[in-house]
Amino acid sequence: MSNEQPDFYLVSGEMSAPEVVKCWVLRTLKDVHGNDLLLVRVDPPYRPKDYWKVLLASNMGVGLWLPIKVWPMHVYVLAATGRDIESIDVISTSHLTIIDKAGLFQSEADARKWVG
Repeated sequence: MSNEQPDFYLVSGEMSAPEVVKCWVLRTLKDVHGNDLLLVRVDPPYRPKDYWKVLLASNMGVGLWLPIKVWPMHVYVLAATGRDIESIDVISTSHLTIIDKAGLFQSEADARKWVG
């Protein structure tokens, strides 16, 4: 999809056959409670609905977690419903659906070790 270097790599924590997913940061936004969300473009697309863009939220509790300082970072992978997430700065949690739990890794090599 892109020749530019990914910002980080994601590995699913829920899929039976996890794969390494490349992630490029598009922007940050917040939920209505002030928690950080990160909009990323992914390649390959996130299954089962072929999401090319997903939101990431820390699963280590609420609050601010950006910039990422601890690797791997454990996150929820979210899909936004009924909203154009590229044009808003704050989103209601009622418009978010958790589609996965995952780990974020700084390098592809670290992500591949996690996959085994």
